[in-house]
Amino acid sequence: MSVLINPANQQSLFSAVDGNVWNAHFVPMASGSTESGERMGLTGEDAVDDVDCGTSSEPPTRKLIVGLGNPGREYESTRHNIGFWVLDELLRRHRVQRPEVEWGECCRAEFASMVVTQGDGEAIVDLAKPKTFMNRSGLSVRCLMEQFGYDVGHILVVFDDIALPLGTLRLRVRGSTAGHRGLASVIHQVRTEELCRLRLGIMPVEPLDVDLPDFVLAPFSEAEQALVETEVARAADCCESWVLDGATSAMNKYNGSVNESVESSQPSA
Repeated sequence: MSVLINPANQQSLFSAVDGNVWNAHFVPMASGSTESGERMGLTGEDAVDDVDCGTSSEPPTRKLIVGLGNPGREYESTRHNIGFWVLDELLRRHRVQRPEVEWGECCRAEFASMVVTQGDGEAIVDLAKPKTFMNRSGLSVRCLMEQFGYDVGHILVVFDDIALPLGTLRLRVRGSTAGHRGLASVIHQVRTEELCRLRLGIMPVEPLDVDLPDFVLAPFSEAEQALVETEVARAADCCESWVLDGATSAMNKYNGSVNESVESSQPSA
């Protein structure tokens, strides 16, 4: 992850939130469990290889958070990969208590899985970063849906949005692609726009002086780094709230400028 969050400044994922606790239980990947692209009717370069995905037996609830981006070192620091950074931050928080938890691989995606305690019950939360490149992200998501049987209402997609100012978060439970090809691929594969999505603004203050593709595939400037770090951390907070409290509560708390959200949470003098 190219944006480093200072652990001392962030609440642990294992802290109690409204009576709910993110536990450090890790769901190991069992060898021998596979999922083939042939099940999905995919062939050639669209096929998803057989992979070790772990057990598909479900607890009462299983949720999936997908970060969108492009694989490879040449893309890891780019604006287009901010969705990956949010998932890296979520996993980093889990590793505070369980340092052995690492990214595995499932359905051509980096994949990790944890158990979350919600009151008296438990839920599995899976994290996935598709390695199919942005425009084919939906292939991995569809494979994961077939493997684990997620309800579409239990999937959250996290990605960049050039239409939102840098430092702005927007969580929605449905809507169009708004021109984002990664989201378009996911919607095409899951066959519905009734899909939770968290957009992270990357639009600069100054007007663009380069073509849009060049802009999103370039790193953030040094002057933007502090705001980007705050945005990634707040987006991770929003993902946790989505899991624990639901989409409506998360929208009410986190939608808007991250600076405004931080200021509103400070006690008045």
